[in-house]
Amino acid sequence: AEEGVGLDEVYGFGEGLVRNLGTIGFTFRAVGDRLENVEIGKGIHGEPGVYTMPACGDFEGIVEFLLKKLEKCVPKAAEVVLLVNNLGGTSKFLMGIFLKSLLDKVKQSYTVKRTYCGTFLSSLDQAGISVTLLNLGYSPKLLQYLDYEVTVPSMLFGRKRCNLPPSAVATVSPMDVLQVSSGVPTCTITEQFGAKLASTVITFVCEALISCKDMLNTIDKEAGDGDTGSTISRGAQAILDQLNANKLDLTHPANLLQQVSIILERDMGGSSGALYSLFFQGASKIFAEGGDQRVTLNLWSQALTAGNDTIAKYALTQLGDRTMLDPLREGELA
Repeated sequence: AEEGVGLDEVYGFGEGLVRNLGTIGFTFRAVGDRLENVEIGKGIHGEPGVYTMPACGDFEGIVEFLLKKLEKCVPKAAEVVLLVNNLGGTSKFLMGIFLKSLLDKVKQSYTVKRTYCGTFLSSLDQAGISVTLLNLGYSPKLLQYLDYEVTVPSMLFGRKRCNLPPSAVATVSPMDVLQVSSGVPTCTITEQFGAKLASTVITFVCEALISCKDMLNTIDKEAGDGDTGSTISRGAQAILDQLNANKLDLTHPANLLQQVSIILERDMGGSSGALYSLFFQGASKIFAEGGDQRVTLNLWSQALTAGNDTIAKYALTQLGDRTMLDPLREGELA
């Protein structure tokens, strides 16, 4: 309109625009680490959807289903604009997780020129998301119009662009991450039996924690968000994977505990992942400062205390606060 074109041309442009975009949405209910009551095609006023999906642990299957439907409106290999709309009751945290899954898949089939994510058209409090693809092949002026400066409140486009330049995502191999460098001699388990015992203990503990995933989630649901088992099993599986790949230093406890700390910080997630990481980092110092002396039960006991002290220092919690520190402190007395 500001270019001075007539009403008929504005109408014609809008009519063609509708024929070159596709939108599909879904609603869901987040329960712990699972998505339940997934209903695809549900209207913003609560109109029933056209498809339902079984409970799932992530958005991957949903994303694949949505894109198959959108391909009927926007052909593959097209240059597109992607709009992800919060239907009103979806947290920003879940929006971010969905957007990551969606972009990974969309970029395999399309060239994405713009991505907009926010609340554009919402229901009252419906937990759901809609996805829109706009085919830029319709008009060479589409991006120009989208970038045109306007003064519409809360609009995420039509303003001065502040896009970051595309850059390669830095990747670090797990092998590089787990390399612990230290010029100071540390306590060593020299006996082959000691290394085998360490491997056996780690395997037993990790497999036990993984097997308790559902039980821990059920217990956590009584007073929390029901994801404790999932979080712990994720950390245990990551440790087990590194052990099976022979990447853990089983002969130097200081290095081993530091490696476990790194794995939990990187792969476990949640506040418990950070706390467990601090625990093992603190425990490792006892062996790192022990010189080349023989590993004893007394040193392991000191390591337990040092790990607990580290949690208390950074989490600002003490014995009796009814946190994870309480049973750990009791372990010092055993």
